[in-house]
Amino acid sequence: MADGAAQAELVRQMTLLIELLGSPRYAPAVEKILREPDDAQHYGLEVWLSDVLDVVPEISEELGQQSSVVLLKLDEAIGEAQRRLMTAADEDDEAEVGGGLDARSVAASAVGVGEGARGLSFKPHVHARLSHLPGVPEYSKPNVSSIRATDIGSFVQVPGTVIRTGATRVLEAERQYQCSSAKCNFTFTVRSTVESGHTAEVPAICPSPSGTCKGRSFRLIEESVVRTDYQEVKIQEQAHTLGVGSIPRSIVVALEHDLVDTCKAGDDAVVTGTLTRRWSRIARGARCDLEVLIKANHVRIISDSHAGGIVTDELREDFERFWEYFEAKGQPLRARNILLRSINPQLHGMFVVKQAVALTLAGGVGRVDGQSGTTVRGDAHLLMVGDPGTGKSQFLRYASKISPRSVLTTGVGTTSAGLTCAAVKDGAEWTLEAGALVLADRGVCCIDEFSSIREHDRATIHEAMEQQTISVAKAGLVCNLNARATVIAATNPRGRYDPSSDVSVNTAIAPPLLSRFDLVLLLLDRNDVDWDRRVSSFILRNACRRPDGSVCEDEEGGQAASSPTVNAHDETGAAGRRRSAGGGAPSAAAPRRPEDTSESDGEPAVTWSTRRMQAYFLYCRATYSPRLTAPAQEVLMEYYTAQRKSDARFQDAARTTIRLLESLVRLAQAHARFMCRPEVTLQDAVCTVLLVETSMNTTALVGADSPDLVGSAADDLDLDAFGDAAPGAASGQSEAGDDVMALLMQSQV
Repeated sequence: MADGAAQAELVRQMTLLIELLGSPRYAPAVEKILREPDDAQHYGLEVWLSDVLDVVPEISEELGQQSSVVLLKLDEAIGEAQRRLMTAADEDDEAEVGGGLDARSVAASAVGVGEGARGLSFKPHVHARLSHLPGVPEYSKPNVSSIRATDIGSFVQVPGTVIRTGATRVLEAERQYQCSSAKCNFTFTVRSTVESGHTAEVPAICPSPSGTCKGRSFRLIEESVVRTDYQEVKIQEQAHTLGVGSIPRSIVVALEHDLVDTCKAGDDAVVTGTLTRRWSRIARGARCDLEVLIKANHVRIISDSHAGGIVTDELREDFERFWEYFEAKGQPLRARNILLRSINPQLHGMFVVKQAVALTLAGGVGRVDGQSGTTVRGDAHLLMVGDPGTGKSQFLRYASKISPRSVLTTGVGTTSAGLTCAAVKDGAEWTLEAGALVLADRGVCCIDEFSSIREHDRATIHEAMEQQTISVAKAGLVCNLNARATVIAATNPRGRYDPSSDVSVNTAIAPPLLSRFDLVLLLLDRNDVDWDRRVSSFILRNACRRPDGSVCEDEEGGQAASSPTVNAHDETGAAGRRRSAGGGAPSAAAPRRPEDTSESDGEPAVTWSTRRMQAYFLYCRATYSPRLTAPAQEVLMEYYTAQRKSDARFQDAARTTIRLLESLVRLAQAHARFMCRPEVTLQDAVCTVLLVETSMNTTALVGADSPDLVGSAADDLDLDAFGDAAPGAASGQSEAGDDVMALLMQSQV
């Protein structure tokens, strides 16, 4: 009676699963597989687990205990769904013939891409690939370190970064043997599993059901051997999700059938599969080791637009309202300055450095040349050269937090293999293990103490910074790896910085590598009494803050008048006091009045949180791909031409190459993208020229004579000199652009 009830429950579940896979949601994908030409190939059908649990909730418990049984049910349901679709196609063909259509035309339409059953063929090797598991601890694991011994045998989902990919191998999944005894001739199947290390063990005695045969000799049936593709990869916890002092853990992932070669080193992936264990081979005198691995059922590669953060519709509307407000006021640069003040708000001033970091994170627009097929990178690179204590490491840490995919490393002790990739011997074969630049693909690679990298090791990253690929020829492995990363580096000068010498002399960085940085900023700790007073006051005021963000009584009087930054989400600070007074809280998304975001009237400036800034950069990169306008092209061309002509009179010939023009284009596009513009305006070009002028790798042509980047506070610079005060500011046609053009023309005379 119990067996009958279990059989009835199984039939009910299979019926519901077949109806689900034959529904309009999955029928097109099943039909696409039916139209594939190779019937012996393995195919995968992605099925959302949430859909399965909606129709058969009982599978949830069974999936946690016997995932192989559930996957087998789904594979059988897919097979039955194929048969039903083919039957429906046959009936449609018969109906068309019965309706008076010519049989020859029906047969012709049924071949290849037609609607008839003759274009469909049954595929016996279609596997259900479960994805989008519920976000509960039983299924979804936040990282590799959260896996425990109690999870063995469970169906789990783990995110990570692929750091090693093994070679694709062909393994024998099963064999059939026949007993050599003339009286028995019993045929049995021997299967190899991941747990046994894919070793098929033949029994010592004939396993016939009668038990009377004691034969020990068996004959292999050659045509019964089933082979499958197999590959092992290793995923590691994402570096930017680890805390200080945490060591990233890794786990091996076994890929079979259609999952082979779905990922490569450096990819961020979400792996779904069964957590199992594998015993090492037993040998005399050797310890038997146990290894935990994931037998993958589905691998989903996370794209750069969705990695680490999601821009919700509410945030998207807030960003649009933010720019609409300031565009209506004709103050787009004032809105930009609010965003720049939100970058490292714990550092006072340093407006130019914050602007350079913002444009580097925003990035330009990459393109592929239509004729030659050459890829022109859109990612900008930044190098900060400065004295100790000028905030270089703080900017590196902030950039690594803002980018959803980042790697933070130091140049001390770093080798070329650690930056690019290393050849590692795994058993009897060699594999490639990704380095920092490969792991930061489509993200940011922050390198501190850049000049500490040895000279021959620094030369290996030339290709990664310009072509954004890494050519590997190690241990017989020849391949190319993607390294589409933005490099932000920081270094100290050799001793005291000598202004009369070139940057390459002061930093011991060769000109070929130095020219690959779009911006090289010099941060010097100069003796300035006024600057020291303001910085010390800023640090002491922050030290007097209470844990809830409020100000100490002794400092409360001067705080409201001179504090450069207040968090926009602070409910108890100065913004909260204005709210309690009835003035209303200023919103970073939609400011109530201009004075809420300005320091000119004595009120503190509003800053955005780090999480909000992360979402904003994701929004900018995913939404806008600015194109150059004619006025912007003219400014950039005249500036580049002026730099080339001045090259004969001044030093630094390595910088004024065609790479300078490409850097100008990238930074102008980055400025337009940072300001949420679909095209690069004249205002963007002028701001880019002035920013490049601060780079110590260029010759000052328009009056930007080596400004003090450390002491450049936001209220010291004329931040709104390029368009906000002019009538045509909203469109970027300001008088400052004409002034820059006039200076450039004069420099060529």
